[in-house]
Amino acid sequence: MRVLLVNPPWEKPGHYYVRAGSRWPHFERAGTRYMPFPFFMAYAAALLEQSGFAPAVVDACAERLTATAFLARVESARPDLVLMETSTPSFANDREVLQQMRRRVPDGGRFAVAGAWQDPDGRSYLSQVPEADFFLPGEYEETLLELAQALADGRPTRTIPSLELRDGTNVLRTPARPLRADLDTLPHPARHLFDMHRYEDLSGCLPAPSLQLWGSRGCPYGCVFCVWPQIMYRSRTYRARRPARIVDEIVAERARFPYRSFYFDDDTFNIGKERMLELAAELQRRQVGLPWGMMARADTSDEETLARLREAGLEAAKFGLESADQALVDGARKSLDLAVAFRHIRFARSLGIKVHLTFTFGLPGETKETIKKTVDTALELDPVSVQFSILTPFPGCDLFQTLRREDRLTSLDFTRYDGYTSAVFRSDTLSAATLEKACAYAERRWRRHQLRRLVFGGPAGLWQKALANPGKAVDILLGLLHLR
Repeated sequence: MRVLLVNPPWEKPGHYYVRAGSRWPHFERAGTRYMPFPFFMAYAAALLEQSGFAPAVVDACAERLTATAFLARVESARPDLVLMETSTPSFANDREVLQQMRRRVPDGGRFAVAGAWQDPDGRSYLSQVPEADFFLPGEYEETLLELAQALADGRPTRTIPSLELRDGTNVLRTPARPLRADLDTLPHPARHLFDMHRYEDLSGCLPAPSLQLWGSRGCPYGCVFCVWPQIMYRSRTYRARRPARIVDEIVAERARFPYRSFYFDDDTFNIGKERMLELAAELQRRQVGLPWGMMARADTSDEETLARLREAGLEAAKFGLESADQALVDGARKSLDLAVAFRHIRFARSLGIKVHLTFTFGLPGETKETIKKTVDTALELDPVSVQFSILTPFPGCDLFQTLRREDRLTSLDFTRYDGYTSAVFRSDTLSAATLEKACAYAERRWRRHQLRRLVFGGPAGLWQKALANPGKAVDILLGLLHLR
């Protein structure tokens, strides 16, 4: 049984697509290097290997493959079972790619699809995509393994949990699989199947190559817009790995590949003070000695925890604030105390931790005044980098259902659900066009802020970036000059 896992291409001039591994599928400009690691693909491949299969992978997005080159790779693999990741924005593109793969794979090959997708009307995937044989909702690693085993043995597949399958002209949906409670029972991701030089998330100028890993899955908070807790996990359950096992993975992977840093790309990494302090102690006890970063909340690690993590090598932290207005944050059910978050961000910066902040425009109650307040606050906090986006209501999230019920969606063309340049709804106070202008306004002010910082120096100056990461420094300079 030859199993092939693929992250298919979606071509757009001057851009490349980010899908597998991303909580926010979108296009990036050509010339940048950001690419998250496709964890679900890699964990699924590791489970297959552990059970005696020899899976292959093709990550067309990371490898920047054209459709022609990708299809040639698929054809040469001669797979019996293909697992393709999809996403809401790329749904139509991915179906076309699936049609083309069908024509290249020998008769008898089966096609399964998985990823962060949910139909806005609750329809099954298979009812809309006749080219697919199976759809695997949510976390799919165990489902894919059981599917491969059943097909290899010639057994029925209808008893496999968390599976859409065909029964003649009908589509069956089997009961959901319980989430795996102990993540440390999973093998380490099969990174040896991927070109690890192609995966970068160098927040705070972490040196490359950088190991991306998960220390947990899920998030206990209730943000109305967050995709993975509502679609991939379908639960607000938070599952954390044991610190010793996390460090085992770092040490093992470093022995196989010359990583110079590592980054926790969790939904929310820093939940649990004792767990964070235990991780810091374990990193120091085993003398890991690499700089590292984390995707985190700004209110869940106090000054003592941040100081201990810094001593253990914490170099960079990404914090999602969304807005500088507490009422807006509360309305999004984020349960974030902004006053605490601001204090921790300033303390982190005082320790030398490089901070990246994310904000989104269009939360319920957003006004031109709250937009200006958010941008003013972002500049005052002076992070190393910042992301301004437009709130994107993906189907399957509470936000989408609310906006649809209130007739405030302005587009159901999901290719426009990018969160950068397109607003696909009108807020309760602002038009879609105003939200798009707000994002452009924030970017202009941030560029001016960067330029002043470049001219007057400081700890986040361009020259420090040039020493740590020349390519990133060039990107910043060209961006400031509007050449990219």
